[in-house]
Amino acid sequence: MKKYILHLLLLALAQNAFAQTFNVSDEVDINRADMYGVVGKINDRVIFFSVEDGYATFRSFDEKMHHLSEKRIELEKRYSAKVFDVLAGKNDFCLIYQYKKKGRDFIKIEKYDGTIRLLDSATVTSFGTGFMSETPPAMSHSEDRRVVLFYHVNGKEEMEAATVSLDSLRVIQAHHFSVHSIDMSENFKEALVNNKGDMSFTWEQNNRTGVLDKHTISATEFLSGGGVMQYSLPLKDFITNDVKFVYDNLHNRIVACGLISKKGAFKTQGYFTASLNEAPNGKIGYHLFDDVFMSSVKGRKVSNNKGIDDVKIQDIALRKDGGILLFVEQVETRSRSMNNYTYAGATYAPNSYTHPLMQQTDYYYDNIFIFSTHPDCEQHWRTVLYKKQFSQNDEGAFCSFFMMKSPSALRLIFNDEVQKNTTVSEYVLNGAGQYERHTLLNTDGQNLSLRFHDAVQTGSNELIIPSEDRHRIRLLKATY
Repeated sequence: MKKYILHLLLLALAQNAFAQTFNVSDEVDINRADMYGVVGKINDRVIFFSVEDGYATFRSFDEKMHHLSEKRIELEKRYSAKVFDVLAGKNDFCLIYQYKKKGRDFIKIEKYDGTIRLLDSATVTSFGTGFMSETPPAMSHSEDRRVVLFYHVNGKEEMEAATVSLDSLRVIQAHHFSVHSIDMSENFKEALVNNKGDMSFTWEQNNRTGVLDKHTISATEFLSGGGVMQYSLPLKDFITNDVKFVYDNLHNRIVACGLISKKGAFKTQGYFTASLNEAPNGKIGYHLFDDVFMSSVKGRKVSNNKGIDDVKIQDIALRKDGGILLFVEQVETRSRSMNNYTYAGATYAPNSYTHPLMQQTDYYYDNIFIFSTHPDCEQHWRTVLYKKQFSQNDEGAFCSFFMMKSPSALRLIFNDEVQKNTTVSEYVLNGAGQYERHTLLNTDGQNLSLRFHDAVQTGSNELIIPSEDRHRIRLLKATY
């Protein structure tokens, strides 16, 4: 099979005499895969995995993306097995999955090196969810990907949870607890774990008109060294349209960011950033959009903040000084039924009971808004990065952007248009909010459909991007 190895001098970066190298692997067939993804880079080998019929298949590639090896692994109790994720470390990677046995869900971790040789394995914990449980166990991981949190919501006020070290494959802490006065099926937001193994569960209550005077976000934190902490912040006078929580490992904080509207409004009119466990009572900053910002969003002069439709928090980046960068994207999904359609050479009427209407779903991923706040949650700067992406019936898989982090800048990389022959661009953003837009790559004739949302950064100047076309995957390695 033909291999494309691209060595491109980038148009926009040529001014700085800066070259990039692109290497593309051969195709991998994922036609029957239940899930797949790029694991990362282990000892100079890029690892890709896919899961199918209770088997996990791992493939390794060298620096030039030549295929090196492949190994198919049968999961324990494979007919009931479900893979959570595959997490890469510096010298190993861990396959993490659950399986059912005698009415319980068991969690197993298998550790492999870069040659896909088994190093260690352990069944680390289990949950009594039962065969008919509506809420199976879930998992989250720490920022450094060396600690994982498993948790199970049992009913409206019960939860089981355990944190596990991927270095030792041992449980750090485990708890079975009740949360009174909080309906977890309605108020539970996210489960977090930090690099030390502390676990936190975050909540939001009374986010509706009529009880805004009681509107709060809160967290319950179980410390790995023992002890339980409770944190809460009021969000009076505002309704949240989206909320996201993260651990700030450098400053040992639980950070929350959200999009807000004033009472009676239907669109997002501003945002907040907060530190829930900032001594003594937490810290929060509210920021409503002003006319200057709204004018830059709308592309015309605006004198009244009526808000922005269809916006979503996509990422949070934490500054070394304790500040916060909030990344928000305009995302809209429209579903419609076609008036008629052709099937096997015939056109059917929309009211046909024999041949139902074809459902069409359109995805729009447009401008990116970035808000930067100081450690005290006061606004530092904000900016709008302009783009327009449109796709159909693909769940937006080729839309949005990938954020690549380096010590000097952030790079937001994306497809200009969602099609095979497109241009890949990037915004390079510095700490003061200044940015440049560069053209990186033209995919004409390369048969590449890049999924930047699923890319993995494997070094300060390197990332791996999967390209999917008709259930076949190729991996593009970009090196700056």
